[in-house]
Amino acid sequence: MVIDKKITKNTSVILASDCKKNNRIINDVKKAIKLKYKNKDNLKISMIMTARMGFRNKTRKELLDVAIKKCNDWKYAEKLGLPIEIVDCSSKKNLEKFKKSIKSSQIIWVMGGDTLYLWYHLKKTKMDLLILDRIKNKKAIYVGCCAGAIIAGNSIYPTFASRFNKKTNKYYIKKTYKKKFWNNNNNQKTLNLIKGRDVLPHCTSKNKTFKLKKRKLYCLPEYKPLIK
Repeated sequence: MVIDKKITKNTSVILASDCKKNNRIINDVKKAIKLKYKNKDNLKISMIMTARMGFRNKTRKELLDVAIKKCNDWKYAEKLGLPIEIVDCSSKKNLEKFKKSIKSSQIIWVMGGDTLYLWYHLKKTKMDLLILDRIKNKKAIYVGCCAGAIIAGNSIYPTFASRFNKKTNKYYIKKTYKKKFWNNNNNQKTLNLIKGRDVLPHCTSKNKTFKLKKRKLYCLPEYKPLIK
C-alpha cells in the first residue's frame, strides 16, 4: 500500500491533523473530486459531527448549533464549491438522516473532537460498516480530521498515546466514556483504511512511521495530509 502520495483519480482517503485553517487539505480534496468525478452537479458532502457531540459542557442542541456555526465560519461549502449535509449518529432520531446522507454522498468528511465518543456510536449503530462499504467500493472519498484521522487507522490506540499526562487522564481506557465497551479488544479496532497502522495526529516525530509499545504508527504532522 502506498501512502503520502500525490492526488490521483484513485485517491480514496485524505487525512489531516487540522482541517480548520488548512488550505492544503481543501485544495487536495478539491483536486481529488475533480479527478474522480467528471460531473459535479449531483455531488455533496456528508460532514459527520459526532465527535464534536461528545463534549459535556453544553446540551446536545447547543453542541450541534456550535458545530453548524463552525462549519459555516470555516466556509467549507464555499471553499469546496459543494453542498454540505451535517450529520450525527449518536442520537437515534438522527440515524435515518445519517444513513441516507452517507449512502448518497460522494465525500464523507469526519470532523475532530472526542474520538472515543465518535467511534463508540459509529460501531454501536454499525455505521462504520456503511462507511467502509462506500470507501472500499471507491464510490466515495473519506476525509478525516484529527479524530476522523485516528479512526481511519487500525485502532483507537492513538487517542491514548497522545495524551500521556495527568491533565488529560480522562482519556485512559479506565476513565473514559463507556468503559466496558473498550475492554473488548475488537471494539478498539477501527476502519483500517491505512492498513496495519495506527494514525497519530498532531505528531512531531521526524519519522513518518515508528513503533510505540509494539504498535506501528503513522506520524501525521500538523498541516501535511496523508493521502491514499
